[in-house]
Amino acid sequence: MLRSENSPRNLAEQNGGRAVAQLLREYKVEYVFGQPGGQTLPIYDGLYDLAPNTKHIMAHDEKCAAFMADAYARLSFKPGVCDATVGPGTTNLLSGVAEAYGNSIPLIVITSDVLTKQAGKGISQECDQLAVLRPFTKASFKIDRTDRIPEYVRRGFNIAVNGRPGPVHLDFPQDVLQGAFDFLGDLYAEEDCTSYPGRRPAPENSRIVDAVRLLLFSERPVILCGGGAMLSQAWQEVIELAELLGTPVATTITGKGAIPENHPLSVGPIGRQGYRECADVAVEESDVLLTIGCKFAQIATDNWTLINPKTKIIHIDIDPSEIGRVYRTIVSIVSDAKLALKALIDALRSKVSKGATSEWLKRVSKAKKEWLDAATPLVNSEAVPIRPERLVKEIRSAVPDDAIFVSDTSFTGAFTASYYDVLKSGRTFYEQRGMAGIGGGLPAAIGAKCAVGDKLVIGLGGDGSFAYHVSELETARRHALPLVYLVSNNGSLGWIRYLQEKNYSKRLISTMFMDMNFGKIAEAYNCFGRVVERPSEIGSAINEGIKSGIPAVIDVKTEPSAVPPISRKTTYAA
Repeated sequence: MLRSENSPRNLAEQNGGRAVAQLLREYKVEYVFGQPGGQTLPIYDGLYDLAPNTKHIMAHDEKCAAFMADAYARLSFKPGVCDATVGPGTTNLLSGVAEAYGNSIPLIVITSDVLTKQAGKGISQECDQLAVLRPFTKASFKIDRTDRIPEYVRRGFNIAVNGRPGPVHLDFPQDVLQGAFDFLGDLYAEEDCTSYPGRRPAPENSRIVDAVRLLLFSERPVILCGGGAMLSQAWQEVIELAELLGTPVATTITGKGAIPENHPLSVGPIGRQGYRECADVAVEESDVLLTIGCKFAQIATDNWTLINPKTKIIHIDIDPSEIGRVYRTIVSIVSDAKLALKALIDALRSKVSKGATSEWLKRVSKAKKEWLDAATPLVNSEAVPIRPERLVKEIRSAVPDDAIFVSDTSFTGAFTASYYDVLKSGRTFYEQRGMAGIGGGLPAAIGAKCAVGDKLVIGLGGDGSFAYHVSELETARRHALPLVYLVSNNGSLGWIRYLQEKNYSKRLISTMFMDMNFGKIAEAYNCFGRVVERPSEIGSAINEGIKSGIPAVIDVKTEPSAVPPISRKTTYAA
């Protein structure tokens, strides 16, 4: 049993809060993100004993703590842990937990609750916390006895990392955390639930045979990777299968990283925004679509118009309820993605010649060239204010292939998904698509930095989103987390402004901001700050921020009238 020098002499003689903390350590939890409250102090007292092996990151907002835990989980492939106190602490968590739930990210969400004997009497801050979080968790439990803490913590980790991952909520009344109990022999973890995927279900052989038959007789096959391919860490298998078949690979936004986007077979992300037209062409014209961990949701399918009804779909997903939910599936494979792809590779290896060229690949290559030709003037633009496409290109050019790029969603997210090339397979690109609300970029960058240590973390978000949680700069500085965050400062809520200009005769209301200097704001938090007004200045500012060794903010003045990459088929008001 791991312990620090500050650990209690007898771990069997302790209260419920210390037991929770010790169980987190047994599950190899490195970071807990949250905000303390009076009711949660028994857990914090236990975490004090475990420092520095398990660290607590105090956020300025519980929602940010959940965003941090989400990003940590995505980059570490361990369940993230966040905590909040009773009442408003718990309700503040909601948006961050919902983001993780929408993207199938495993979190252990710990809340404290009022004293059991006072529940229902109108005690201050009481609310139905299970009801608050249940819609956005795989399970939500109130632990009503101190002696059952180990059982429920193990149950929480088991549910979070197995099957389709997701958040699990554990609610502890104050008296349960304060209660004394002899936990001797019960403070242990299930080793295969300390990371995810936990227990990998294998595919049925007959389904592999059916999929092989379809792929062998396909003339225009495409592999489509969703977020599930990344959760399964199946990127090496994706590349091997694509090269074996000579098959183009498209991704959703959350699937970016399943194949390097400079690979000859990569066509990039699909959808209605943050997409590449060559990827849409490949998917639309395919006769067989091998889909890996994809929900076929609105953005990826361009409002469900992208998939050709004649296309035969092979769908690999760990969640059987996703298969056939939106489109007819010819071959369904309920399995861990990595194991299913390994089985396909083994079955196909003796039946196909590696890397064969075809008219289909020529067609896809032509579409790729057309997209690149159209993008070139935008990414090389010298315009002032700076084009967002050029900003994204300069970020990509300034950082190493294995840098972790954290993109906020909405307006900037559309540009980053389209124009930021992921050059290394694996999770190096992060964008919140579970709920796709703005404001999570900075706290996500903090969580990502906790996960990857010395590796560079660089983020990008709009001025509207950055202002949501600018106070988390203090969190990054306090914990000595030297990340670089760029603010695309167009003086407006860019997406809403675009829609008002497009659909409401440019009648702009409640979309414009005052002129702000986010570099100066960063300096007020004892961080590095710069303002950039010309494209040629971006790279040097990023390098200065990296060399500063402290959290850095670069305020980039961008073109407010730039149109995000949106499918030409898209006709919507929001």
